[in-house]
Amino acid sequence: MTQLRPGGEPYLHLGDDTGCLLVHGLTATPGVLQELGQHLSTQGRTVHGVRLFGHATRVQDLERAHYRDWLASVEDGWSLLRPHCRQLYLIGHSLGGSLCLTLANELNPSGIVSISALDRMPFPSWARWFRWLRIVIRRVPKSRRDDWHDPTAAGRYLAYDSYPVNAAFQFYDLLQIMQRQLAQIRTPVLFIQPPDDRMTGPRAMSRLYGAVGSLDKEMLRLEGSNHIAPMDAARQDLFAAVSNFIERIHAGSRVKAVSA
Repeated sequence: MTQLRPGGEPYLHLGDDTGCLLVHGLTATPGVLQELGQHLSTQGRTVHGVRLFGHATRVQDLERAHYRDWLASVEDGWSLLRPHCRQLYLIGHSLGGSLCLTLANELNPSGIVSISALDRMPFPSWARWFRWLRIVIRRVPKSRRDDWHDPTAAGRYLAYDSYPVNAAFQFYDLLQIMQRQLAQIRTPVLFIQPPDDRMTGPRAMSRLYGAVGSLDKEMLRLEGSNHIAPMDAARQDLFAAVSNFIERIHAGSRVKAVSA
């Protein structure tokens, strides 16, 4: 049996009937969003940080993952919270943000927070070759990340040290499905992205914002962070923005209930 890496465990903080489902990114662990989860928990929210299939164990497990496995991981987390929460929010980072947007129309959450989500692969000219590259190349080593604004956060970041090519291919396929869903999304969405995010590129958030059909949508350009924004130097600003977004929608629903 494959063992979880220490620090890679999913987590659940019980609180009120407003639930927050936190979804991490590719090769990472639930810990990327754990500090955000703790922040929301201190405000009384019920919080669950899911572990996506193939993550926080060994990279070989991620090599055999299919994008449907990741969608199922999010749906499992949703099913865990649904009986206990009147409102549920999907909050995802990177791949997690793309998964949340893909499932928006199926799950119909109260709101979505998309943090540094991709709308296309970082190297689009290579993406079409992933299907064949995965046959001859299993993994691509990561280059050392040197763009942390908070160097102490780098030591807390837990992730695999390489990208399985098959996982990149699955991500590519997922993004094609997500793109077809965006115009039908009517859920309120908060997009957050650092302007110098090397993974997504500077215009990913604007493209997603323009593609989403919801009339209630916001963008936050988060200065002072890299792609791993929930852990980097401006994380407190990110936490406040997420809390304010949830409280705004929550307050609006209370007003509607009283009016009714």
